[in-house]
Amino acid sequence: MKKYLFIFLFLVTGFTSFGQKIHFSDTSDVWNMYFVSNNVIPQYGYSFSYSYKGNISYHNNKYNIMVNTNNKQVAYIREDTGKKQVYVKTPTINDTETLLYDYNLRLEDTIIYGSKVYHVTNLDTVLIDTIPYQTWVLQWDSASYVEQHYIIEGIGSIEGPLSLILQDDTTGHVFLKCFNHNGTTPALSHVVGLYFDNATSCNSTFGVGAGVKNVVNNNNTSLYPNPIDATSKIICSYSIPSGRLIINNDIGQTIVNTSFDNKDELPIGDKVHLPGIYFYRITDNQSGATYSGKFINR
Repeated sequence: MKKYLFIFLFLVTGFTSFGQKIHFSDTSDVWNMYFVSNNVIPQYGYSFSYSYKGNISYHNNKYNIMVNTNNKQVAYIREDTGKKQVYVKTPTINDTETLLYDYNLRLEDTIIYGSKVYHVTNLDTVLIDTIPYQTWVLQWDSASYVEQHYIIEGIGSIEGPLSLILQDDTTGHVFLKCFNHNGTTPALSHVVGLYFDNATSCNSTFGVGAGVKNVVNNNNTSLYPNPIDATSKIICSYSIPSGRLIINNDIGQTIVNTSFDNKDELPIGDKVHLPGIYFYRITDNQSGATYSGKFINR
């Protein structure tokens, strides 16, 4: 009987130790990031990281202290694994905590960061070490721009773990290259967003300059006139050698999905016929960059 009890306990503890999910607040987590400058000539880029160092108690709550490469405290993180929510408090004495990630969100749910209301436009599942993790796309729409964040349960946004609350920096774009947990870089079963799989992305070239492949997602397009008419066209900041144009309506249906070559202007006045709000996305197949926007057809 003792023999079977030992085997049972071994199996239980084995599955527990090897089958536990990654949590955003795990003290071994390290986010290796890359910054690329925007609208600066010449462009520049650099690597940096976020990790945990120590903890602090505040209002009877315990927070893990997130620091950057220079060991500067950038955030206090608290996770309620039962409620499946992550909270953040910036390192100021009178600051209150804010909901950073809510793993209960479903399609069309909304969440507010600052003055922006994001809605969930996509749900998916990715495997990490054979364990399923939820993924979300959070989208915020302005009059001329669509902002999206790809969220992975336990890892956070691939634009950076704090990107949804640090929205004031317009000097460049930040990307998660590689996520470490317990000294390993667990690979994802498929790419999330444009590039992140925690395998090839760890070795990707996020460099700057002409001819360098990178994942910079600048919004270097304009559309005129808007609301559209028969003459309306999307104007790109350069001639895209090989690209794809996708137009969706406001309920996510794809209206246009077409490829093009060597163009910096894309007429759309004859492609949308029903009144409504529409979103376009252009992909440069060579560099991997994407450009997006919003327009109205009356």
